[in-house]
Amino acid sequence: MLQLIIFVSLILIGYELEFQIIRRWLNRCWNRFHAWIGQSRVRRSAVKSTSKRRKQPQVSPQLQNQLQDKPARKHSPVRSNVNQQTDRSRSQRLNSPFQIARPRPTKANPDLVFLERNKSHEKSKKSLDHQKTINLHLEAASDLAKQHKFDLALPILNRLIKEHPNSLKARLIRGRALRELGKYEAALTDFDHVIQQTPHHMAAHRDKGLIEYDQRNYLAAIASLSIAIGHLPSAQLFKVRANAYKGLGQNEAAIADYLSAKKIYARQGVKHQVRQIEKQIHTLYGMTQSIGQSHRLQVAVNFPFEQGRHKDKQHLLKLLDGDHAKACRLLESSRSRNPSRSVHWYFEKTIHDLERDRK
Repeated sequence: MLQLIIFVSLILIGYELEFQIIRRWLNRCWNRFHAWIGQSRVRRSAVKSTSKRRKQPQVSPQLQNQLQDKPARKHSPVRSNVNQQTDRSRSQRLNSPFQIARPRPTKANPDLVFLERNKSHEKSKKSLDHQKTINLHLEAASDLAKQHKFDLALPILNRLIKEHPNSLKARLIRGRALRELGKYEAALTDFDHVIQQTPHHMAAHRDKGLIEYDQRNYLAAIASLSIAIGHLPSAQLFKVRANAYKGLGQNEAAIADYLSAKKIYARQGVKHQVRQIEKQIHTLYGMTQSIGQSHRLQVAVNFPFEQGRHKDKQHLLKLLDGDHAKACRLLESSRSRNPSRSVHWYFEKTIHDLERDRK
């Protein structure tokens, strides 16, 4: 007990002083302490095994003479055959190729038991050290990417992914670096791998949508950005999706996303972004107003307004000051963005969007 107290006090002193010499000496003492424990366990097991053996009683010389005078007892043939069979089976079991020979402690090497017990601890320690090295490489690569040194970050990430192909964080950082370098196809393969492993990885969906927008694949960009906006809405994503809708000619959907982005920027106090979005909305309103009245009537006729519930129709017309044609246009635009839905769902979605934009 005194040795343990002294050892613990030395450990505390070593942690406070933080000297390398003391740490090495403490590690050496720790190893010796473990070796001493292993040797003591071996000695205890040896003492227990010897104590279990029966001590042979001391025989008097008169009894020995009587035993020598008696003739030797003959064993029965049945018992001798049984003993021969047991000896034969024991030798076969020992000499079988499937017998696993475990190392046992000896006088020359009494620490074998202690070493076997520490194998699992050493394996866990190696795995922890391995994970630490991976995290260090990832931190170095992410720092280089933040400094816009993508050429230096790529070799680290390539080597890390080659050794660990299922490292999602490394693939995500490499995909962003490849996007900044203009290698869109390689970046898309990394983001697709991440999405395949974890379908609800919002960062991968967001970065994939931005790459699709850069390549002017507006439909694919809208699909990926919609998934990201559904879980983590941001003004930048609304703005990019509005630009994608604008590229497809869906001006009303673009206006709705611009209004959402404007609301978030106004809450954050980013005034220059609010002014830019107001200009975009003004131009899109001019484009929508230049559409002919015939097209508006055709849109109004296309949507089955009368199939909606009475309270939904009254609520929507009240929000739009009784403008039936505008209500039909908004319902049709929501149907074009979200196909294969019910009529009641389009009414509820349009009412929700209007109330959200007016808050």
